[in-house]
Amino acid sequence: MKGSVFATSFDSLCRSDPDALAVYDAYESETWSRAQLAKRADGTEAEMAAIPGNLVAICLPNGVDFVSAVVATWRLGRTVIPLDADWTRDETVRICERFGANVLVDRSGIRG
Repeated sequence: MKGSVFATSFDSLCRSDPDALAVYDAYESETWSRAQLAKRADGTEAEMAAIPGNLVAICLPNGVDFVSAVVATWRLGRTVIPLDADWTRDETVRICERFGANVLVDRSGIRG
């Protein structure tokens, strides 16, 4: 939902100062500009948009991948359910079922 308040605000920030720092990933010692984050989120958003559903479970370690998945989810006007990346597959599935998550983003990719 590109017309959402978040999408409009995020895109406006990216246009106003694309080189500004958006994410510092302490684990990987990487920095990401607003433009880089937006480009990364664009790819995630395109994949996610093809899968119906409003609840998106994100099971990734803290870092750029997690942040870009959250940005992509919010740009689509969907709700994020953050999950612990160290949970077992069974734990992740159980929580997704309990909350009714339609989309799962994890190290294996994006699926419905």
